Amino acid sequence: MKKVNAILCVMTFLLSGSMLYGQSYWGPKLGATIANVNNEANGIEIDTKSNIDLQIGLALDLGITPGFSLQPEVTYLGRSYEVEILNQTARQTMSYIDLGALAKIRFGVDQPIGGYIGAGPFLNYAISGKIKVGNDENKIEFGDSDAKRTDLSVAGALGITFNLSNILFYVDGRYILGLGDIDSSDNSTVKNRTIGLSAGLLLPF
Repeated sequence: MKKVNAILCVMTFLLSGSMLYGQSYWGPKLGATIANVNNEANGIEIDTKSNIDLQIGLALDLGITPGFSLQPEVTYLGRSYEVEILNQTARQTMSYIDLGALAKIRFGVDQPIGGYIGAGPFLNYAISGKIKVGNDENKIEFGDSDAKRTDLSVAGALGITFNLSNILFYVDGRYILGLGDIDSSDNSTVKNRTIGLSAGLLLPF
């Protein structure tokens, strides 16, 4: 809870506007995630397959200078993967709310075509989960039994922007590295690895 409060305090301070000197934007985004995990059990790496899921979110691009901004954002996204267990395919699906911010270096925001690179921390909060093995499907119980609800990650982003009369259309690609073990058991380690691809609009304010 302290981590959530710290992130919210930073976002509130940035939204105060006292330090904004570059153009700022807000807008929605929609895209897909290609998710997998780094899975080890008793020191042995388990082979897993990635899956494609949905992501949808809202971002603020707060201009500090014309070439630098902070982008707080909240995103709903799915993370799922498959693994073979006793000749059966098991699929674990988790639905997350990611809350965090990117520090972005922007290029040519006022030009017809621009771009940016960025990186930043995120809090990942699982709102639901399920495991399907064959025709059997079970809900994930968060806590001591199945999986941990929260995780921390670091994202690196690369994007292209298209200036449409001061409204920016952008395409964003990023890699999200999960830092924590989301498995509750003592003899295995599961860490999220996610590629995100999205497109969206940034409206000036």
